Amino acid sequence: STPATFYRQISPGATRTVTTINPDSTSLVSVYQDGRLVSETGRDNTPQQNTVTAVTYGYDAHGRQNTVTDSRNGTTTMSFDAADHVALMESPVPAPGQAASTTRFVYNQMLQLVRSVHADGSSVTNEYYLTGLLKKTYGAREVTESEAPQLVGIVRRLAVAAGLPMPKVYI
Repeated sequence: STPATFYRQISPGATRTVTTINPDSTSLVSVYQDGRLVSETGRDNTPQQNTVTAVTYGYDAHGRQNTVTDSRNGTTTMSFDAADHVALMESPVPAPGQAASTTRFVYNQMLQLVRSVHADGSSVTNEYYLTGLLKKTYGAREVTESEAPQLVGIVRRLAVAAGLPMPKVYI
């Protein structure tokens, strides 16, 4: 079965609401202001339609998305360089007493991403051919549970045993 999508526009060019109701009766309400996504709210399939997720988006004076606020874990903030690339991304504090996670992005003269430097000092480096095609990527990189289920499972069990939030896993 296919999700049903409903549109509602308050006034031309101003606010538009898109509601998608999934086959399991969960829903996603997306609100756009002047063509920009400003919020998304996920609701469960109970009669009360409880909010499961709520995300708001902020934009700077140049129209670039510079904040993403998730009701579950806080605000991620992005800063831009002169070429409009994301230069710095600060994620919310993962748990009380811990520092926010900051990732720095470095670009070459051809405006290609050459290095991502994570808060822990690990980095991912990209090398390119003269034609501009990506030659290779090396360094630490985040892995998902689908990529490394055994490794992520071990880290999850250690975090639970220590009463800590689940960290990101890099290889």
